[in-house]
Amino acid sequence: MLMLEELARSVVEHWADNSLAEHVRALMEHLQQIDADREKYADFIGKARTLYAGIDLEFDDMPLVSSGADSDGAFINAWVWIHGPDA
Repeated sequence: MLMLEELARSVVEHWADNSLAEHVRALMEHLQQIDADREKYADFIGKARTLYAGIDLEFDDMPLVSSGADSDGAFINAWVWIHGPDA
């Protein structure tokens, strides 16, 4: 499960107790990291769109980004379209 989803579920689960602020802070920190990664890898996002965007592959306006094991690359989140009869 994505960290973002886990943190959002944690906020919902703790909505009515005294630890809500702690969970909201953790969610906010993660959202700030997502924004920082998008800024850091903006050129990579643009390159991914240029090389791979098309009929069957689409990128969100603000895709998730994950740095690779080495410092020379990053994973850019994209959507792959699979036509029903092809599934």
